[in-house]
Amino acid sequence: MNKIKTFEQLKTFIRNEPLIEAEPTIAALKRDLVLQSNGSVFFGVGIVSKENISISVPFDILSMFFISEILRQTLDFKKVMVLIADSHAVSNNTFSNAQIENATTKTKSTLQKVITNFNLTNFELLLASQISQEPEFQTIILEKLPKISNEYLRLEIADSLFFQKRDDLKIKLGWTMQKNNREIGHDERFFDRQIKSFCPDLSFVHLKPGRTFNKERQRVSPYLSVNGESRILLEKGEDVRKKINFAKKDWPDPNFGGAVRHLANIVRAFEKLNGNIPNMSLEEKIQFILDKTVE
Repeated sequence: MNKIKTFEQLKTFIRNEPLIEAEPTIAALKRDLVLQSNGSVFFGVGIVSKENISISVPFDILSMFFISEILRQTLDFKKVMVLIADSHAVSNNTFSNAQIENATTKTKSTLQKVITNFNLTNFELLLASQISQEPEFQTIILEKLPKISNEYLRLEIADSLFFQKRDDLKIKLGWTMQKNNREIGHDERFFDRQIKSFCPDLSFVHLKPGRTFNKERQRVSPYLSVNGESRILLEKGEDVRKKINFAKKDWPDPNFGGAVRHLANIVRAFEKLNGNIPNMSLEEKIQFILDKTVE
């Protein structure tokens, strides 16, 4: 894979990668990022939304794994940290500890399979409850961060400060609902705005959201799925063709409002890392990647 050596090359890569929202990402990049080899990339995986807890991990999360690995390779960074936000979920005060533990266990098992089965040897999978016990993390919480009423936000800021100290963090990868650079809404850019004030040297890469086949709720989180959503899940026995065919009755548009194109872009990112999958339809390629993930 070709190395990115100039900021202009980095901007070209961002503009040409369909899984990335180009405008807000380019605005959030540091110009000297390409000069900082041996840095690292970090993304968090939530298990709760404001009102719901994750019931499964969607196929869309692979966009975060594949793009972070492409960035790691092209920028010559050393590693990618993936943090499951179990402590953050507890601070939500909406779900029981048992519910959070169950969702955490399921998510961790699935993400470990992604890392193992795709040979992502430079990835480190962590729990937020794990790093919160580290002395450096405790120092950050107690000495460097003011008391913030939003405890979820406080932990988000602490995560980035911790990884900057421990792993020379250079890029926080997240997702956004917005195509432009207007900072509105409560996707991950809500947190990134606050993190930036404490981590001014950090760059942010904003991926496009996950997609469902539901007309009334098409753009969603890429890393958690909740009851009522119709989407491809990283589950054993998941039948991609059957799920897509079932959704066709609600969609005169064969692209399902952009969902099919989004899935195709995830397949494209997989092939960029692993080589083309020959002699398969898009549905078959999605099924191939899904089955490889959960085997």
